[in-house]
Amino acid sequence: MKRRTRILLSVILTCLLLPVAVVVGLWVYDASPGWRFVDMEFHPSWSEPERAAIRRLDKKLRAKYDELGFFMDFVTPDEPLSERRRQIAETVQLMETAAACGRGDVYGTNGCQPAWYAAWMDEPLLVKALVQRGADPNKPYLFPAYLDPSSLIRSDVLCAVVMHGGYSAADELHLGAKDALELTEWLLANGADWRKSSSDMLSSCVVTGAMTMHEKDSDFATELAVRMCIRMNGLPDDKMNALVSVLMNRSEGCSLPYLHRLSAAGLLPRRVLEREEGSILCFLRPGNPYAVEYLRWLLDDMKLNVNHKGVVPPDSSRRADEDDMVYEFRLREHRKQNRRMYPLSFILRYMILPDSEAERERYMKCLEMLLQRGARYCRADFGELSIPGILELLDKYPEQEEK
Repeated sequence: MKRRTRILLSVILTCLLLPVAVVVGLWVYDASPGWRFVDMEFHPSWSEPERAAIRRLDKKLRAKYDELGFFMDFVTPDEPLSERRRQIAETVQLMETAAACGRGDVYGTNGCQPAWYAAWMDEPLLVKALVQRGADPNKPYLFPAYLDPSSLIRSDVLCAVVMHGGYSAADELHLGAKDALELTEWLLANGADWRKSSSDMLSSCVVTGAMTMHEKDSDFATELAVRMCIRMNGLPDDKMNALVSVLMNRSEGCSLPYLHRLSAAGLLPRRVLEREEGSILCFLRPGNPYAVEYLRWLLDDMKLNVNHKGVVPPDSSRRADEDDMVYEFRLREHRKQNRRMYPLSFILRYMILPDSEAERERYMKCLEMLLQRGARYCRADFGELSIPGILELLDKYPEQEEK
């Protein structure tokens, strides 16, 4: 009897401990890329600064792996995040291989390589060292988009450097714009070729890289974007339009010299500034310190139509699960949201209350300049504004109001 009891208790205990052991084993396996108990093995050819850069990248990779979360694959499956985590774990191993063999041409799944992550994680010295040791700065690196797991993003080292974190560059993990500018020129002089990059991806990186929020880096980010744009003989019209909007609305420094360079290179034709979707005038922010100068440039130098009114046709495609009432309501709302306004109405609709009297005066100067050039508007587009003086200014031009 006692023997049977011991056997029964052993079986029960085993059944209880087995799931715990499985869970612990999965946790250890899942977390292991984020751990390091021994130093990496280095090839004698690595210099001390290069070894330090490898150790820093190794630490950043493992920290990023942990940051993406334990048990993600088991608790909250998310394919893009899961795939990125897998590729980071793979890059940890690739970095170990590169450190041990002294070569840079070490690649993993879908073109994964340490040089790309070195560019992404602010290690310019290591990017140069890996490229000098054989890493291909134009080798395609495919990884799933965060919002659309079914599509793959085709990037490369040059794209990662040109983008340098973009509008999220406040994160210290990303490459600074000053280093990105210097590293881009170095790469292009040492084997990189922008023609081999995905043109769509590189164009997007140029625009995104110009969005850096680092005030001290703003001029370097703008210079990099303009250089790449001229080198590439322009971007697709929609991205060129977005770049002009970004340059006009950056908070630090005047972008007119850069815009003049783009114009002198013949990269700002009318079709870029006045698209079917609307005029670049719609994206003027009167609160910007240089808004008056930008507006004068657009109207006098670029000679834009102050009343360009773009129209975007509504999406009339019907979803499979929609009944007649839902479909008609969605189509009506879509038409309403996509009804195009005059540039002046658009500016007034999205105008932010001024922080100071000087800013209010800039608002008034911009609006009056538009009205003096014959800008039309419709009060129904923006309602009653609480900014002092604007409604009175509009009342001086009653013939330009559409009822």
